[in-house]
Order: sequence, then structure tokens, then C-alpha cells
Amino acid sequence: MSCFVCVGTSASCSRLIESNSIGESCSSSRRAARQFTANTARNTRIPHRPRIERTSLSHGRLRRRVSVTMSLNHQSDGAENSRQVRSSADAESERGSAIDASSSDAKETEVWWRKALNFMPPFLLGSGAGAVMVCVTAVMMITAEEGVALGSDQISSQEALRQEVGLFESIMHDIEFGYVDHVDTRRLFEKGVNAMLSSLDPYTQFENLNSAKELNVKTSGLYGGVGLGIGTDVRDEKRVMVLNAFEGYAYEAGIRPGDELVAIDGELVAELGLERTTEKLRGEPGSSVTVQIARPGVGHALQFELPRRRVMIRDVTAAALIGDPNDRVGYIKLQSFARHAGLEVRNAIELLNAGCNDERGLAALVLDLRGNPGGLLDGAVEVSGQILPKGSPVVATKGRAMGSELYLSDDIPALRPSTALAVLVNGQSASAAEIVAGAVQDLDGGVIVGGRTYGKGLVQNIQALPYDTALRYTVGRYYTPSGRCIQAMDYAEGTEHMRRFDEKQRKVFRTRTGRVVRDAGGIDPDVVVSLDRMSDLEGSLLSSGAFLDFAD
Repeated sequence: MSCFVCVGTSASCSRLIESNSIGESCSSSRRAARQFTANTARNTRIPHRPRIERTSLSHGRLRRRVSVTMSLNHQSDGAENSRQVRSSADAESERGSAIDASSSDAKETEVWWRKALNFMPPFLLGSGAGAVMVCVTAVMMITAEEGVALGSDQISSQEALRQEVGLFESIMHDIEFGYVDHVDTRRLFEKGVNAMLSSLDPYTQFENLNSAKELNVKTSGLYGGVGLGIGTDVRDEKRVMVLNAFEGYAYEAGIRPGDELVAIDGELVAELGLERTTEKLRGEPGSSVTVQIARPGVGHALQFELPRRRVMIRDVTAAALIGDPNDRVGYIKLQSFARHAGLEVRNAIELLNAGCNDERGLAALVLDLRGNPGGLLDGAVEVSGQILPKGSPVVATKGRAMGSELYLSDDIPALRPSTALAVLVNGQSASAAEIVAGAVQDLDGGVIVGGRTYGKGLVQNIQALPYDTALRYTVGRYYTPSGRCIQAMDYAEGTEHMRRFDEKQRKVFRTRTGRVVRDAGGIDPDVVVSLDRMSDLEGSLLSSGAFLDFAD
């Protein structure tokens, strides 16, 4: 039971929503699974197996024998438990969306964790290192079990794993009880495990309690809080600034971008830091928090009592008709691929169609994916389903354990066949955003405009671990409808020897109408629009944080 995500680099996801970022959601969609066969006429690999409706995100051995909730705090949402699998995604979070656990699943869960505990000696189970070792055992068992061979090879692999775990716990035990000074074994464990995982690729990570909550925020799109986006001032990291106040939430109470948070419930923000400030702003819907802010031009502090509510982070942040209304040109800004990305895009297109003074609706649509770091794989498929013909291939995934699977658009698109489509991209458009752009380009469904995209063609699985932690690890690569993988960096030999694929190595593929496209380097736009070089004055203003000082 797994949640598949397609997200860009940590740097590209660094925007804060009363915490650390905006991410992606897992809405279950109908998909078609087919085995890959060669299609030499198109230089593509297209699966051919009868189309089936899936009600689970599990794939072969990726279906862990553990009852997993997609929201890692193990809450459930009664409205969604009627289906076997639902979603999760992006910003402060109180969202449930859980996977139902049957009694047999519960027994399998107990068996699996007993198996994990059997790797550990009794003296560790009651020690501080014991909890750490349960996690490291689980991490190593998961990474070792995926795709392992059967028979004697499996036995030797399990024995090698037992030895490795035993060696690790012996080291942890000796350090905990014998090192000259007291050692925080949890911190030591996290550093050791993340060093191990980061040697594979930058996206494979262990998520501790706080980061697992943050990951849940990235993959839910719902959270309990006041509706603020905050971040530290580049000029003084102790200053926490309001970057965004959501309409309908904190904005309505009077908070504005550019305000500085001074105190929360009487505690000085300068002493709390960003992480604890985020935690204090979050909370159960129905409760409230008192916030004191400083505003440029106002000589005294302003105080607000903000109610906490369920806040939904919008994937579509803007939708409007642009230019002359008679031209019937619509614009949609899509900032992420969370739980409701497909539905939000559909609603936006329908509203724009209705807003035209013509029964024909939109003549053209501009879908802006610039700066979009990606999100959930299902989110990308659902968005594509709103702008591509029903039944169109959107993306294929392939991995050692997950096998091969083709995702098709299953919905009647909101975009009318007569509407021209342009998709805007740049170097910060990554992963799920590249899936949409690649599908549009390969199927000649529109024109791609801007700069070359980031080039992330990898898919991650989010696996729940004990103690509200999680493991995020790469399980496969994705391929656009023409059969190309747009992954720009080669991690075959680990991050120590990673390299960018050379331009000469990029293979040629063909779109539906025969146009040439290439793999291994992101999505090359059909129409290149390069940005003007930033002036020295602009660079100075940006680096000094001057853009935070403005009149509301």
C-alpha cells in the first residue's frame, strides 16, 4: 500500500506554508496496467494488456505487509474510507485519508514487525537504541526485500541483511553505553541512515517525526491552521515574515504579506525559530491562536486572534481571461500537484468557458507550470486528463519491483477540442509538471513554451515506518508517451559519481505527428523564450531582501 510521488529537488520545494514547503497529493485515479512491448515504428515501448480499474496503489512486492495510512500521523477521514485507497498532500496538516486495514492485514503487520524485531538482540529492545534499531531494521528490510530473487539467493540475501543489521546495532550499542560523552543516538541514527540513503540518489530519504509530518503536509493539501505562508528574512534569520496570507483565512482577519511575526500566544518568535513557530500556528480546527505582528509604517504592534480551521492549499492559484475578452484566451496558474489538482483544473477551465461571451467557450488556454516542483503521480495523470482526449496515454512507469504500468486519461476532458493549448515551463518545472508537459508534447496536444525543464524522471514511494516516521525511496522511472525518460542526472553509480547525461547521449524519439523530441535532459520547449539577464540592481535588491519591504 504505497503513495507514489513525483517531486523535484528539495530546493525547488522550499516554499513555506506555516512550515517548510508545498508538495503533492495522492488522489486515487483509474489507471490501466499493461506490459511493455516494443513498438519499433514509434521508437516507443507501449504496454499491451487489458485495461483494468485499480483500487489500490500497491504494485507487486511494493505492497508492504504493513497497514499504512497515507497521512503519516495515522488519522483517518471517515468520508474517504469508503474506498480502499485515497490521498494525501501539502501544508500544515490534519488530514486523514487512510488505507483501510482488514483483520488479515493486521495479522500480516504483526508478523512482519515481529520478523523485524527478530533481527535484534533482547538487550536492545528496552534501551534508547532499541527504537532506533526498529527503524533501521525496517529501512534495511524494505530496501533489501524490493525485487530480491527467490530461492537460495533470497536466503543468502536475508542472511547478509541479518549480519549488516547486527553490525549496525552492535555499533549503536557500544556508542550509547561506552562513548566518553553522552550521545543522542536518535540524532546519530538519522545522520547515519540519511548518509547511507543519500548515497543512492538525492530523493531517497528517511523522514523523522517532524519531517514525516511535513511530508504529510506536502502530500495532503489539507491541514489545521490559520492559513499563513511564512519564511525567515534573508537579512536576519531570527525574523519570521509573512509571505502569503490565504484569502478566506488569515487574510480576512487582517494579516498581510510583509508583516513580521513578533509573538505567538505570548512567546517571542525570535526565540521560537521557524520550526516551532510553524508548530504553534498549527493545531486542531476550532481552536485559536493569538498572533502579534509588526507592520512597516505602523508604530505599534498589532494583535490578532486567529481561528484555526481546516485549510485547503489550492493547486490552482489563478484563473482568468487575459487580454481582450473577445479573444477568449484563458490563463491558469498551477503551482503543485496535490490531491485535488485535476478537479481544480477542471473547475477552472469550466469557469473560463462560462465566462466567455461566446457559446464556443475558450479559443485558447495558457497553462502555467513555471516553478511547479511536481507532486503526486496521480495528480499529473488527472490534470492531463482534463486537457488531453479520453484514453490518451499519459505516462508509463517501470521499476525493478513495481513492474511496468501505463497510465491513461480516463476522464472526458474539460478542454474542448477546438481550444488551442500552450503550456509554460522553465528550469524549475519538475517531475509531475514534466509528465504533463511531456504528454502534451508527445501527443501534439499543444505547444510547450519557455525554457528547458528540470529533468527529473524518477518516481518515489512513501513507506510508513514505526514511531510516525517514514521512508521515501526511488522505486522506478517514468516514460512519456513517446517512450522517453527525461531524467537529466545519472545516479547509476550513486550520488558520489552522479553526472549529467551528455547532449550527445540523448536519443531521438518521435511525437504522434513525427516531430523529433529527445530524452535524458528534461523537456525541451517547442518555442524557446529566454529570460532577460537579471540586472545588478535587481540582484542586489533580491539578495538584500528588499522586496519584503513594500507598501500593502
